[in-house]
Amino acid sequence: MSEIIFNENEADILYCFPQPPADLATIVRCYTFLHRTAPPSYDLFAGCLTKGLQTGIVITSGELWSLEEATYQRVHAADESSPNEIESMIVFVDWFTQEKQTVVCDAVFPLSASQYASIVRDAAY
Repeated sequence: MSEIIFNENEADILYCFPQPPADLATIVRCYTFLHRTAPPSYDLFAGCLTKGLQTGIVITSGELWSLEEATYQRVHAADESSPNEIESMIVFVDWFTQEKQTVVCDAVFPLSASQYASIVRDAAY
């Protein structure tokens, strides 16, 4: 099996997955709120979720998306010891971007650029 390394921007997206599972608009809203920035580009978002699906880190059921439980716990492992979510995210990103993830399946983010644009446009910020 091949291995994947997530980059810093992709790890930033993974950190923003809420629990319980959420629709993509909610994940994008979490990203914009936490980062105080515009939504991620389609290429960045689709690339991150494709890698996540391929490695089994991201799971989807219908319209809902989430991180698998062990990954969610690793993503937020520094929450208790960090003074705020930004510091916790930095700890996660620094660690996670050094880890190789094993590809477990052949998957691709299922939405087109125009479908993603519609989600971003219609999301309530």
